[in-house]
Amino acid sequence: MKIHELKVRENYDDALTSTLNAILQHLAPGAVILDQHAKEDTQQWYVHPLLSVYATKNLCPKGRQFLHALYANSPQPRRALIQKTALAFLTSPTPFRTALRPAFQLSSPIPNASCLMIMPGNQRFRTFDFLHNTILVTPKHNFSAQGIQNEIQLRQRLSPSLSFIPPCQQLPNDAFTEPLLNAFPLNRLNRIAQHKAEAKAFQCLQKLHQIDTINLASAHYLSQKRTQFEAAKAQLIKKFGGLNLHRLDTLYNCAEKNLRLTQTIQTSLTHGDFQPGNILARNDNPDPIFIDFEDAAPRASAYDYLTYQLRTHAPRGLAQRIQNFTAIPQHFPQNLVLPQSPQILLALWFIEEWIWLCQTSTRDGIQDLPLGLQIQFKELQNITL
Repeated sequence: MKIHELKVRENYDDALTSTLNAILQHLAPGAVILDQHAKEDTQQWYVHPLLSVYATKNLCPKGRQFLHALYANSPQPRRALIQKTALAFLTSPTPFRTALRPAFQLSSPIPNASCLMIMPGNQRFRTFDFLHNTILVTPKHNFSAQGIQNEIQLRQRLSPSLSFIPPCQQLPNDAFTEPLLNAFPLNRLNRIAQHKAEAKAFQCLQKLHQIDTINLASAHYLSQKRTQFEAAKAQLIKKFGGLNLHRLDTLYNCAEKNLRLTQTIQTSLTHGDFQPGNILARNDNPDPIFIDFEDAAPRASAYDYLTYQLRTHAPRGLAQRIQNFTAIPQHFPQNLVLPQSPQILLALWFIEEWIWLCQTSTRDGIQDLPLGLQIQFKELQNITL
């Protein structure tokens, strides 16, 4: 998310200062954030309003090259040339420095600060170290650290045996470091490269779904999920109040009815946010990398696949994509273990998705109803299962 989007849903400025102070404990113990009227012997950091990163005035060439590679490509051919040209200009030395705006000052300088860049996100900040080729991942202040802890445990458990899960090194205060790889999200690739990488990604997804696999009787599965749904929905009502959930309840009941037509449902370890932005394609290796495992949990195995196919975490136009999914025969990846009925697939997705949405929208640190959830509620009016 861009910084201006984060400011809409949370008290971003307070979270920024506290999170940056936590980052400094790893980079320069003893240094603290000062106000903009501090003394001249401090280190000034800046924000780039278009690229949503924090850096010093002289970010190293490798850092600017990274930003160019990250944002220059587009899956839309008409935009690709314009975007590549624009990013070549924005990340060249003089335009990059000109666009920077003062953000904060440090009481004492960070060594090799020109090789560092801080990128805020939904629940975490990433600090890129282009000198040592590492990334420091720090939980955002006032946001639950449970997701980070979940990710650390999962990656330490699985990275030795699964090449698509990168290793990480746990640090104090729920932070960790990971390698800075020559890899970029699928949603930044052109369509040909994206489709090629997808095939490999689904092969890796199958390996993930072989972990903790259980075939549950549908009645048992539905009982578990109903309990989770009601608890998550109650938290949503408690936090935001005044929500009309009649349409949600109607569709959830319809999804349950559809799933009673099947005898068993396969559950396994799922990624939980399996979308192109969390799949990295590597230039030096055909195998992809999966990132952001804070939502990994046992669910219906079909959930990850439907999340990807329907682009459900970019919800605008979701109802139309669901209609297309049911109308057009689906060509599933080879050997992917999924129910063949679109109605069963959509029912599984709907139940898991709305439990996930209610849970993630009520996390610590979120003050207002997230924009994505507002769009999801509007899309519900045109969804049929």
